[in-house]
Amino acid sequence: MVKFRDLKKSTEDLLLIMESNSTSPTVLRDAFTVVLEKRAKLTDYINCHCSPIYRLPTEILVLIFELAVDQSDDPDFPYVDEQLPEFIISHVSRHWRGIAVNSPSLWTKWVSRITTSNELLSIYCH
Repeated sequence: MVKFRDLKKSTEDLLLIMESNSTSPTVLRDAFTVVLEKRAKLTDYINCHCSPIYRLPTEILVLIFELAVDQSDDPDFPYVDEQLPEFIISHVSRHWRGIAVNSPSLWTKWVSRITTSNELLSIYCH
């Protein structure tokens, strides 16, 4: 995990390199890349772990997921590229995937209005 002080240190290093008149463009570019990478990792961490959805107990998320799956029987349910809600839910994040995969109630309902394939059948039957 990247810490704020790591990003601050890399930014200070970049500023020192920029102030130096003898710095090659390659060194400058490399230092700038390090700062951007650390900033991106820190931003991802903040976005993922500070979001209110991550403070919900697993049981509440399972209930929400089950509601989405139950609603998929409705002919007006908005499918995304003909994907079932349990598949969409399980691809949002590692956290949601872990919850979805370990919630049998999401995988025990078969929606027959979606075109069936052997691959889809094997996923549901195993």
